[in-house]
Amino acid sequence: MFSLKKSFARKIRKSVFVVWLLLLSVFYLFPNDAKALQDGGAEYELKAGFIYNFTQLIKWPEEIASLSDHFVVPFEFSMCVVGKDPFGDLLDVLAKNLRAQGRPMNVLRLKMKHPWYECHILFVPKSENRNMKKILKKVSYSPVLVIGEGPFEGNEKPAISFLIKDETIQFNINAEAIKKSGLTVNSELLDIALEVD
Repeated sequence: MFSLKKSFARKIRKSVFVVWLLLLSVFYLFPNDAKALQDGGAEYELKAGFIYNFTQLIKWPEEIASLSDHFVVPFEFSMCVVGKDPFGDLLDVLAKNLRAQGRPMNVLRLKMKHPWYECHILFVPKSENRNMKKILKKVSYSPVLVIGEGPFEGNEKPAISFLIKDETIQFNINAEAIKKSGLTVNSELLDIALEVD
C-alpha cells in the first residue's frame, strides 16, 4: 500500500484544477447545459470530471475497443449508473459534448436486475453500497470499471473508490480489481491516487 506524498498532493490539486477547467469550458461553450452545473452540486461536478479523466487514463481491452470498426456509427462508450443517479444531468452534458477513447459517450441508468455488459464504467452511488458484493460478482472478470463512493473495508472494494479527505475529493485504486477487469491504468493515475492496494 502506498501513502500519499507531498508531490502527489500537488498533482491532485493540479488534476482538480484541470477538471474544473474542463467542466467550465464545457458549460461556457454550451450555455444551454449550464443548469446541470448549477444543480449538480460541487461534489458531483468534480466527480463527473474525474470520471471523464479516468476515460483518458485507463485503457480498455483491444477486443472491446475494436468493436467500433464493425459499425457504421462508432461504438459508443457507455457510462452507467446503478440505482439513484446523484449526478443529475452532469454525465449527460459530458456525454453530449465530449468523447471518450475517441468515441461518442452515452449514459445508462440501470437497476440491479439489468445486464451490465454494455457498460465500460459502472458508477455505484453510496445508496447502493450495501449491494457492492453482488455488483462486483456480477461484473467479475468483465472489462467494466466499477467506481464507488467509499470508504470501503474488507475485500469487497470497487476498482476506484472516491473519498472526501481534508475537504477534497480523492480516490483509491484497487489494483487487483483493475487486473481482474483486464484494464490498464496509466502510471499518472496511479501517482495521483491517495492509495493503491
